Amino acid sequence: MDGERIFKIVMMELNSDKLKLEEELECTINSSIDVDNKIIKIKELLSQIATLESSIGKFTSMTSTK
Repeated sequence: MDGERIFKIVMMELNSDKLKLEEELECTINSSIDVDNKIIKIKELLSQIATLESSIGKFTSMTSTK
């Protein structure tokens, strides 16, 4: 398997995971759960999204050719 294909697969997986987390975040924001639990869940999801975005940036910078 060539490197470009692996790169595309990894990027698709990372972006898919990010979209799923963003959808879960939207659902949590609009949910009717109590405020304390909602805040905790929102913070957890934002942390996961930030970690994924950092991973995407790091992976991209490591695999870029100059």
